Amino acid sequence: AQSIAGGGGNGGATATFGLTNSSSKGFAVSVGGSGAGGASADDVTVANQAAVTTTGLGSQGIVAQSIAGGGGNGGANLFKNQSGSNDADQFTLAIGGNAGAASDGGNVVYSSTVASAITTGSGNAGTSSPATSDQGHGVFLQSVGGGGGNGGAGIQGSVKSSTDSTAIDIGVGGKGGGGGDGGNITAGVSATPLAGSISTGDYNSHGLLAQSIGGGGGNGAAGIVGDVKNSASKGLVIGIGGSGEGGGKGGSVDIVNAAAITTAGNGSKGILAQSVGGGGGSGGTGITGNVTGASDSSSKQLAFTLGGTGGGAGAGGEVTIDNQAAITTGTAGVNDGQYIQMDALFAQSIGGGGGNGGVGLSGDISNSSQSKALEINIGGNGGGAGAGGTVNVSNSETLQVTSNGSRGILAQSVGGGGGNGAIAMKGNVGAPSDASSEQQLNFALGGQAGGGGNGGQTIVSNSGVINTDFAPNGGGNLIQTQMHGIQAQSIGG
Repeated sequence: AQSIAGGGGNGGATATFGLTNSSSKGFAVSVGGSGAGGASADDVTVANQAAVTTTGLGSQGIVAQSIAGGGGNGGANLFKNQSGSNDADQFTLAIGGNAGAASDGGNVVYSSTVASAITTGSGNAGTSSPATSDQGHGVFLQSVGGGGGNGGAGIQGSVKSSTDSTAIDIGVGGKGGGGGDGGNITAGVSATPLAGSISTGDYNSHGLLAQSIGGGGGNGAAGIVGDVKNSASKGLVIGIGGSGEGGGKGGSVDIVNAAAITTAGNGSKGILAQSVGGGGGSGGTGITGNVTGASDSSSKQLAFTLGGTGGGAGAGGEVTIDNQAAITTGTAGVNDGQYIQMDALFAQSIGGGGGNGGVGLSGDISNSSQSKALEINIGGNGGGAGAGGTVNVSNSETLQVTSNGSRGILAQSVGGGGGNGAIAMKGNVGAPSDASSEQQLNFALGGQAGGGGNGGQTIVSNSGVINTDFAPNGGGNLIQTQMHGIQAQSIGG
């Protein structure tokens, strides 16, 4: 059962070529088209009361997904070859289109109230190599927020201005679109927990996989001004990168299970419940090319670049597992060093990583004697990370794992890493060797890094038996490693 929404359309690109300004004042603006927002996905509900059997590789027993549409990309904008006549002040602005925002995933609800059996992979883990990701899950529940679109580039091409005039040339990148939130996942409730049994036989085939994933934020686009031959007495050149947008939040994941679960193949967990925040989009680069100033001794030139700010990330949602039935993993494993990571209960909430800032980069300024030139370059700040949500796991039955690196219960809340601040790279500012009173300055400042996300509260309550015995089945005498009964972690980014 699936609800899959459509993505937003992309904005149209624009291009202007060979513009000549013969008037006393020229004003030219071009803007790329904006991307459209993505459509929302509906809720998905599945109630199973019958036996389900699949035999093909990658064939899942039950799939319930709600996937939102991503935002459309902004259209690029190119403005090229601007020139002006004498005494003609000029202003040119090229702006890239903003991206469309994504929509949220719908809620997913699954119930199974009768003692029905779900079997995938014929219970035979030997049908493919351990390296194969078969993903024949017994029950697969997922809600995914759409990803934000990327901004369109704003490109101001080569510019040649006139004498005795003022010229302003600007290129601005479009900003990215925001990511959508993942919906909430519910599998069973306290009054009617999941019933029956689930058995998987293939590799990387979990008994119950439940995920809520926030969409990633869109990236900002570059703002670029190409080489400028500026004969104007006053010149201003600016390149600004578009900002990245924030990622969507992961929704809550709530499982109440009373169905017996067995998994056979490598990497196959009993229950995997996960909420993941979307990462922030990266900021766009701000670029100005080489600037050649006037021979006029009173010439004043300013070049400024600013990298776009990275988007903040989405937080992971709350994850809860209440297990009331026996779970066994690794039933077909030969324990030859390849059967690993077959946890019985795996609960995780992860905050998204912040987007990186955009680079601020400029070329050289060549100016005359007795003139003034200032070049400023600033790197974009990184976006802040999302926090991990609360993770709560309770178990009252027997958990049996028999493979290396496999834990009875892993409960983990992880904050995302902050985005990197960007570097600023400056060119050279020069004047003739015979210059006597020139005032030339260039300045570069890197962006600030975004803060990391906090890990959330992690709670584990166990009244059942957890057995992590390593029992080789014809596979030699390997050393038992990292087979923890309970591992609970809260990790900051």
